[in-house]
Parts: sequence; structure tokens; C-alpha cells
Amino acid sequence: MNKRNTICLLMVLFFVAVVTCQANADPILLDIGATGQDIQNGWTGLTNENSISVASDFAAIGNMVSIDIGVNQYRNRGDISSDPLGDVIEDFGFIGSDSTSIIFSNLAAGDYQLTGYHNDLYFSGQFKFSASSITGVTISDLSNAQNIISGTTTPVTSLVTFSSNGTTDVELFFSKAAANSVGIVFNGLELDRTVSPVPEPSTLSLLGTCMIGLIVFGRRKRIC
Repeated sequence: MNKRNTICLLMVLFFVAVVTCQANADPILLDIGATGQDIQNGWTGLTNENSISVASDFAAIGNMVSIDIGVNQYRNRGDISSDPLGDVIEDFGFIGSDSTSIIFSNLAAGDYQLTGYHNDLYFSGQFKFSASSITGVTISDLSNAQNIISGTTTPVTSLVTFSSNGTTDVELFFSKAAANSVGIVFNGLELDRTVSPVPEPSTLSLLGTCMIGLIVFGRRKRIC
């Protein structure tokens, strides 16, 4: 194999390694609650705050992703759950308005899955709401975040999938789904990438050229 084909092969292998690394990046895990809450092991605590910047491989530029969650009240229900994610679902932040949103800033292009946790271990069903829309994405699916009713004994979760374009803030909107709902609640958030990021067209073109070169070289070698 000559030098040019060797370089092309190394570039292809490097690209595959980078994409694999990005696809296996650790999720962003936020545990939301009031002062004194027990923070789930391996999660980042968001205590009496509604915004945070976290280091993540999901960042479009640099290594920080900013998250703003539209809550303004917080509760610490104490150590009352034996669930494996008990420290997440025991405590929460909420807002008593008809609607709110979660904003992700500096999120790299790619496909994501957002799991939300929505529980009040004292008052079952007092929060009733739905994901209503999302902006800053190319495609999304909100069907698994409809008609959320907060629970007590069984952890209540929601699931939203979307594709970020890598340049625009992603904003997910929630609205009350019943007149007797006291608001919208979040115990925690888990953001994970579902597939590898989509390569830039120029990168794909370069890789294609290299692969064609390798194929042609292999055929010529067999003929000779």
C-alpha cells in the first residue's frame, strides 16, 4: 500500500474512532430539588436553581452545555423512597403557572433522547401536564411526554426524542393538561445521544474519496 492510501486509511479509522467515542459519551444527569436534598450518585445536583452549565461531550463549541429549566419553587421530601433512583424522585422543582419550558444551549448536532422524572411522593396526581411543542430541532417526537400525571409509588417518567441542528437553542415547552393541576414538576432530567452525530457533507466527501481510492488500489493490485 502506498503512502497516499495509507493516509486515507488512517483518516477513515480516525473518523470511525471519533464517531464511536461521541456516540458512547456519558449522558447529562440532573437531580433537581431543594436545599438539603440527597443527590443521586453519579448525577449533578441542581439545588434551588433553575439554570446550570455542565461539562459534556454533547457541546457544540467547547465542552459546556447550558440548561435552563422553568421552575421557581422547590421541595425536599426527605429520604422516603427505596427506588434505585430514590434520590432523584424524592425531591423536585416546580412552577405553578400554565406553561414552562426547558432550554438546552450549545448542544451539538445529533439525535437525542430526553427522559424526564415527574413525581411528588406526598400528593399523587397534583401535577398534570404535557409536552406541547419544541423548537430549534429538525425532527422530534413528543408522543411519550403527553398527559403526564405525577405519581407516588411508581416513578413517573416522560420521553422526548429530537434531532438538534447544532446551532439553535433547543427549547421544549410544557403546558398544564387539566384545570385542577397545580403546575408542572421536574425531579430530574436525563439527556442522552441516541445515534452518532451526522458528519458534515465535506467530511463525507473526503471519506468517500479515500474509500474509492482504496478500492481502486486494491483492484489494480489484484489485476497486477
